[in-house]
Amino acid sequence: MERTLLYYDLVLEKKRQINVFGDSTLKDEVVKFKKKATENDYTYLNRPDGVIIEVIKIDSSNIFGSYGRLANIDDGELIRSRNKDDYSFEFLETLIETYTYFLLNLEKNQIILLHNNKCGGFITYFSKFLREKFNLNEHYDIVSIAPIKDDNIREKLLQTTELDQIKFSYSSVQLMDNQFLTTNELYELDKTSIRNARVTLQLEPQVKNNKLLESLSSKDNISQQFNTFELSTNEGLIDLVEKKLIKKVSIKINEDEINNLDVIENLLSENLSSID
Repeated sequence: MERTLLYYDLVLEKKRQINVFGDSTLKDEVVKFKKKATENDYTYLNRPDGVIIEVIKIDSSNIFGSYGRLANIDDGELIRSRNKDDYSFEFLETLIETYTYFLLNLEKNQIILLHNNKCGGFITYFSKFLREKFNLNEHYDIVSIAPIKDDNIREKLLQTTELDQIKFSYSSVQLMDNQFLTTNELYELDKTSIRNARVTLQLEPQVKNNKLLESLSSKDNISQQFNTFELSTNEGLIDLVEKKLIKKVSIKINEDEINNLDVIENLLSENLSSID
């Protein structure tokens, strides 16, 4: 099966004022953590937001782990799991987790994430995890995760050979006529009642529309017209509002290896080391 890897930078900015705790780096704090951590310390849990991060392997160079989102199974809800071989089932209790894997390289301060579109919020919660687990608030003013950027969006658009998906959203303030909706098909819905919209256009694989890409590359006012506007391409996820490229790579992985931790760690490590 095909999976996508996403790439991020870890942005660290040291405290400007004299630090009463002494000077220390993330790598220093990781070494301290590893020496004194108990089994429970390897798990970060944000109960209110249903986020769980588990450290699977950690050393002075890398942190490999899983990132998951938790959801309640409400009492009375008819949900159970089935074995795909004989279709036997078991009832699920309390919580289900949608998860994925990440690798943080402490030498390059770069992160690679096995993409799971059901695991949102990675950028927000991973920085919180780093702050809390490694006492980074004592040493850094800024700890943030940022998609690897490319300033020359126009060039990347014109280099694109595959355009898989277009996603955009807008509000009635930006597009007063809501011209992207045929309201006659929506049971004569009055378009003045539409406050915002999200649209996803799934395109045929390996279709390149030169005219569309050239047109988008020349537009400077997209951020004024849309809340979001993203293109999923072979070059990466191109955000035309933020004017940034989220580097991504498509990989093939056997279905029976998706939870083989050694395979996943090696795959992430090899792909992270391949970027500049």
